[in-house]
Amino acid sequence: MNDNQINYDDEINLAEIAETIWNGKWLIASITSVCVIIGALFSFIAPKSFSGSLELKPIPLSQSQQYNELNTLEFFKITPEILLERFIEDISQRESLAESITKNSSIKIRSGESNEDFTNRILSVAYKYNIVPPTAITEGRNREIKPHWTIDFDVSEPSKEIIQIILTEALKKSTENVRQLNIDLFQQKISITERSQLYSIEDLKLGLENQKKDYEKQIRNRLAFLNEQAQIARSLRIAKNTIETQTFQSGSSIVANVVAETPFYLRGYEAIEKESKLLQTRKGVEAFIAELIEIEKKKRSIEQDKTIERSKIAFQNTPIIKGNFSASFYDIASIEFKQNIRPSLIIAISIIGGGFLSIIIVLIGSAVKKQKQKR
Repeated sequence: MNDNQINYDDEINLAEIAETIWNGKWLIASITSVCVIIGALFSFIAPKSFSGSLELKPIPLSQSQQYNELNTLEFFKITPEILLERFIEDISQRESLAESITKNSSIKIRSGESNEDFTNRILSVAYKYNIVPPTAITEGRNREIKPHWTIDFDVSEPSKEIIQIILTEALKKSTENVRQLNIDLFQQKISITERSQLYSIEDLKLGLENQKKDYEKQIRNRLAFLNEQAQIARSLRIAKNTIETQTFQSGSSIVANVVAETPFYLRGYEAIEKESKLLQTRKGVEAFIAELIEIEKKKRSIEQDKTIERSKIAFQNTPIIKGNFSASFYDIASIEFKQNIRPSLIIAISIIGGGFLSIIIVLIGSAVKKQKQKR
């Protein structure tokens, strides 16, 4: 034997390893089978979890055109953006989702659980349906760009069909809520406008009465003044209108001094009494009050305004009343579901993991056996 020859006990012998694995094939097969069975049982017993996303878009042009007549009147506007905003606001409250989950999911009230606790548990599931706003342009670099509102979910349900039913009924409920909200808002706008018009007409009527009362008071004051001035004119025997003048001789010239502010009685009692008589016999006082024309114009404009009546007719012709109303456009069938627990993947991992584990066990067992034999 060559003295330089060295025996390496730790040298790996692939043939020996292959032989060991072959000899333990039944043990390897058994362990792998057990792992596969455990994986299959886990995938069957574990609650199924699905994730996905549903886009919520404004209603299309073909539907929004049905509100053109109403919008033209500019009394109560309905646009795709307004409808979507109200729809998002309603679905974000999660009430319609909670109602649909209670009705359609496998979640039931537990023994001894209060109604309040059950409601809170349902709401916690409803909040797993996230209402996500569109992605801003500045945010596009950091996450997936979403041009529309979406409902993103990651929930545990027996099947994707159940999730579709939950979403369908919840969105229908929110749509109905938005429809009723528009009806209530329209009626509220009608009531407010009608009251506002009524108050305006009352104020204008009051203004008319006040103008007439002010005029009557002015006439009484004028008559008292005229009566006084007429008596002064009679006592001075001034029947005709006169202007007080004074003349001065200045050399060969005559200078007339005219008093600008002459007393009213100098007009003469005939003219003064005539004016007094006319004022007392005056009829149709509206013609002598300039402010009445503008007040009457405003009052008539309100009374003849047909906007409310025309808006009622236009509103009745919208889908809100006629039917087939939509607050948002979405397609439940477009949801791409992802099952977070996939049986095929679990079984594949079980086969690989079980096989690897069983080989390790066989190799370790063989090594331990050899060590015992050497001893």
